[in-house]
Amino acid sequence: MKKLGLATVMAILGALLIVTVAWAAFTNGDFETGDFTGWSITTFLNNGYTQPPGSGGTNLSAIVGGPAVDPLSISDPNTNGVVKYPAFGHYSARVNSELSYYDGGYPANANTISQTTTAVIDPLDGKSHVRFTYAAVMVNPAFPHTDEEKPYFRVKVTNLSKGNDVIYDFSSYVGEPGKNWQTGPSFGTIAGDVWQYLDWTYVDLASSALHPVDAGDSILLEITAAGCQPTGHPGYVYVDEFTDGDILGPSILATGPATGVSGGPITYTYIYKNGTGIAINPHIVIYPPANVTFTTLGDPAHCSGLNPVTCDYTGVAAGGTGSFTVSGTIGSVPAGTLIAHGDYSISVTNFPTMGGPTVFTQIPAANLGLSASGAATVKPDDQYTYTFNYTTDAPITNAQVSFTLPGHTTFVSNTGGYTCTPVASLVTCNLGAVSANGSFNVTVQVDKLKKVNTPLTLNAAAYAINATGAITTNGSTTVTANTITPFADVPYGHWALDYIQSIWAYGITGGCINSPLTYCPNIAITRAEMAVYIERGVHGGSFNPGTPTLTYTDTTTNFARYFIEALKADGITGGCGGTQYCPNYPITRAQSAVFLLRGRSGSAYVPPDPTGTVWVDVPSTHWAARWAEELGTDHISVGCGGGYFCPEGIVSRAEMAVLVQRTFNLPMPTP
Repeated sequence: MKKLGLATVMAILGALLIVTVAWAAFTNGDFETGDFTGWSITTFLNNGYTQPPGSGGTNLSAIVGGPAVDPLSISDPNTNGVVKYPAFGHYSARVNSELSYYDGGYPANANTISQTTTAVIDPLDGKSHVRFTYAAVMVNPAFPHTDEEKPYFRVKVTNLSKGNDVIYDFSSYVGEPGKNWQTGPSFGTIAGDVWQYLDWTYVDLASSALHPVDAGDSILLEITAAGCQPTGHPGYVYVDEFTDGDILGPSILATGPATGVSGGPITYTYIYKNGTGIAINPHIVIYPPANVTFTTLGDPAHCSGLNPVTCDYTGVAAGGTGSFTVSGTIGSVPAGTLIAHGDYSISVTNFPTMGGPTVFTQIPAANLGLSASGAATVKPDDQYTYTFNYTTDAPITNAQVSFTLPGHTTFVSNTGGYTCTPVASLVTCNLGAVSANGSFNVTVQVDKLKKVNTPLTLNAAAYAINATGAITTNGSTTVTANTITPFADVPYGHWALDYIQSIWAYGITGGCINSPLTYCPNIAITRAEMAVYIERGVHGGSFNPGTPTLTYTDTTTNFARYFIEALKADGITGGCGGTQYCPNYPITRAQSAVFLLRGRSGSAYVPPDPTGTVWVDVPSTHWAARWAEELGTDHISVGCGGGYFCPEGIVSRAEMAVLVQRTFNLPMPTP
């Protein structure tokens, strides 16, 4: 690096005097006293960026340079010699050091230098400013650390005169998006741990309407550097030229829109300033941020290229400023993307290359909408289809629609080419990248035990849409379908509907006609049908008796012949006499008592001796007295009315549904 000539040095010192007169500069803001005069130093342990400081720590900060040291004549080895200091004059300050980790002897060490000064107002914009430069040198861990855990640099400015109002809280952690982090040498013995650094960067922090500052307000400035919170990685920062006015060197500042649109235009304005006190020929280099393509140069006479853009100006007078624009296009990015632009710099011979503060442009999170619809009615054992309609006002990625299945339903399928995955009662449909409104269907199976005349409800709060960078949005409509009877001849309100639905759901009966589903509740149940009911009650609704040898001479063509043989094998029946079963005969209430109780308790079961006091019309001498009484005392039958059992009465299919459900304690329909 060429040393400064006498004329240059005198010009710079003259400029510094002008700055001192015009502004209430920070005491020793350039550290040219060669020590920390005007500054206080505190130490602590890093418990995490947002956590209260831990007690302890060691002062590892230092003034670097010397009375005979030229600017930019010392190289930092942890940056492969790229970062040079002092930045201006003979001295810079280093906050913390490379020893701020466990093997360095100072794990998670952190230092803060601070100063209280009196605010002045820049007449050009009516704001109070804190301007400074820094060069960060930190280790980027190979093992993932959260931003909370990484080594960091922080500047905090507090207006003590306005109730300790925090005016700025600026931080820069290793790997910060949009910054030109460069890689230095390896660190330590863990593969992948490397030093990273930012060359000298200019920062201009200004007051705002939200955080106003008046001339004369007492302002506290705090600069912090910390090793990582898990204690294994150091971090330190060089700082120089703290001022209310202009830094004593070239600077560049970018501005850009606070928000943008995916696929839309974007323009950055770059303002360069000569604070050196002499005429300069600045060279400016600008790299487009991630997700942005530069297309148009606002000053093609001085600028060329698009990645990077390079601009060269000559003869910029002391105190002179200028500006130009670079425009481009934002790529197709998800809603919620934050575009960070900080990879730009200005360089002038004999001064440090100076970057500028990061400009952030937010692609607003998409506004999502989701509604659902479906038919007004549904039957138990039917399929039901929900139509989900989703809306978005911006492209989104990783979009998902999820919903909790209503009770009595299971997932069957979906349309739309998406993958819908049920886990327990939650179904998640992965829509992926979505750029426009759309819809898809989801079909569910309603089980047989959904109670008639109760709603099948998908509440608005039970389904939602979410995507990367977007706020999860619940459904806007509640979908309700009334459950109607599945039987053509058993309407809602029928006294035996729930019992018929119960034995149908269990698989004991398929009704008497398939289409439309009909039960024939008022028809007398036959002995053949009774065999099916009892055997499935005993062995389960899916029971298949196989094809045993037929022993009854009157069942060879009967639909229930094999169930009848199974009933005989289980010892529940011996037929109606000889080799006959009488399959088409109706069954009496007395006979049903025997069938039911032997089916429930086994062929050897014999109820207690009868008392003759349970039923008016069943004396203790009746052949089925003990069976009839057991049916009553076990609350399986309430008789035929008025305390009578009607033992010789014929049992209807509706009555048998009640008796079978109660005997085998089968599940009843529920809402």
